[in-house]
Amino acid sequence: MSYYLIKVKMGHVGRNKYLPMILPIKADSIQDAIIKARSHGGVKRDHKDWCLEKPIEVSREEYLLQEALTYNDLYWINKTKKMKDLFEDRLVDEPNYHRIGDIKSNRIEVNKLKDKSSILYKLKKMTVMIERGRIKYDKGLNKYVQIN
Repeated sequence: MSYYLIKVKMGHVGRNKYLPMILPIKADSIQDAIIKARSHGGVKRDHKDWCLEKPIEVSREEYLLQEALTYNDLYWINKTKKMKDLFEDRLVDEPNYHRIGDIKSNRIEVNKLKDKSSILYKLKKMTVMIERGRIKYDKGLNKYVQIN
């Protein structure tokens, strides 16, 4: 059994923020340590960059010392607004993620420029489909629906 220290992003600390924290992990191999760290509670595992540094193999004494430091941290106590203020200075802004309409995303929103000709083309196409009976307006769904 080997002992590893892995620096990861911890979540549940506010919108577009994370808390970098070193997790002590006991595992048979470095791959097992990575799997255990990723499935650990509080880790932002849905991010591509959830692991901030390469895992380091350490002695048992270093592991026990880091375990005491990590799990006695204020982060693990009930995360109320008052408690978050105590470690607010350690929080880091998320550089790669932002919100698009209250949805967390790592994509940059690009507004496509629509010229007059493309809008007219879509309107003509829609009117032709309505005339031929391929589309009808559904009041319940509040949108146009294609008829098969």
